[in-house]
Amino acid sequence: MTPNLAANLRDAGRDPEVHIYAGQLHMPDPETWNEDLGLLLDFFRRALQA
Repeated sequence: MTPNLAANLRDAGRDPEVHIYAGQLHMPDPETWNEDLGLLLDFFRRALQA
């Protein structure tokens, strides 16, 4: 569903930040976990800047 949602947002003129890990389901595997958390923290830092 995520690729479809991202495509719909792009079609609506938005620029979603999407990270898809091939072969993984809802949660990243242990090898990808730290990378995913780092990306999430970076997103919140940018989005919540005062």
